[in-house]
Amino acid sequence: MKVIRFYGKNNIRLEDMSIPDLDKNEVLIKVKKVAITNIIANEYFYGPYITKQSLPIIPGHSFGGIIVKVGEEVDKNLIGKWVSVLPLISCGKCYYCKAGYANLCKNLRYYGLIKQNGGLAEYVKVNTNNIFILDKNNIDKITFIEPLLIAMNIFDEITSRYKYKFPDKCNLNILILGAGAVGFLTALVWNIFRKEDNIFINDLFLSRIEKLKDVMNLNSDYNINFTEKEYIRKDFFDIVIDTAGFEPLALEPAIQEGFKYLSRGGYLISVGLYYNRIEIDQGEMLLSNKSILTTTFYKKQTIRDLPKVLNRLKFDFSKLVSKIDMKNVLSKGFYKAHIDKEEFIRLEVIC
Repeated sequence: MKVIRFYGKNNIRLEDMSIPDLDKNEVLIKVKKVAITNIIANEYFYGPYITKQSLPIIPGHSFGGIIVKVGEEVDKNLIGKWVSVLPLISCGKCYYCKAGYANLCKNLRYYGLIKQNGGLAEYVKVNTNNIFILDKNNIDKITFIEPLLIAMNIFDEITSRYKYKFPDKCNLNILILGAGAVGFLTALVWNIFRKEDNIFINDLFLSRIEKLKDVMNLNSDYNINFTEKEYIRKDFFDIVIDTAGFEPLALEPAIQEGFKYLSRGGYLISVGLYYNRIEIDQGEMLLSNKSILTTTFYKKQTIRDLPKVLNRLKFDFSKLVSKIDMKNVLSKGFYKAHIDKEEFIRLEVIC
């Protein structure tokens, strides 16, 4: 089978590998779609960072397809099912796993990023604990399941902390910087669970904002404000969520810019990854009691709420996608995901 393997900065290769044999609790997935995310592109151009201890690795952490074979202890009725891969693998034994924070596991593995090959391959073997079965209405969301879990985790982490700090504040002003998959899904999740809040989303590329407007405004269930940078109010937002991360075309990092928009006592949530040094005005943080938090990946208990959230996401996700063939990944895919991303929210490799 054909695979794409990442060996380090600017070093990625198309190779042949044998189709993997299955253990008793695994399934073999014929990969249909895999996202080239901003993280994968940045690892290629500026890393390796996350993947450093895992090289060489087959990247691709948001992917899925059709089950074509199952291990000896797996229900054969799964063959033919469409699934999205839940990439997080934890040991279940360390303190963090037992406390419900599998995303902080000391022995963490993550398909396509950390010590586990991912989806840029014709076939991938996956443990049955790491598959999420999709019905026909959600096949268009295959590569959006992983960022949706991250968005749900962001919501859970922030709301629990903010409620503790300001228990009597009913209506929150939320600003999300970055309209990629994690950014707009965070806005959707927030709107589903807290319709009373005012949600704003901004992106460096205005065309991405327009695309989201066109798709999401078709459904009146969503109350999300799309705003251009010059109209964002300073010292106004209770919570600013940086999902943009490292962006080579930006004048300043979103994590620095975000502090300008925070109100006193507010939280800036850093989700995007940076590959350069970031300077934060600690004095301003101290005097205004602004706080910076980070979240990583998702907790396993978040998966329980996935069906409920998916049922609320009614629009056609395929309209947010740009497609590329596997044969063009090396020549075009990483550049397109890194620089030429004005026309899409998600770049999918069709395998």
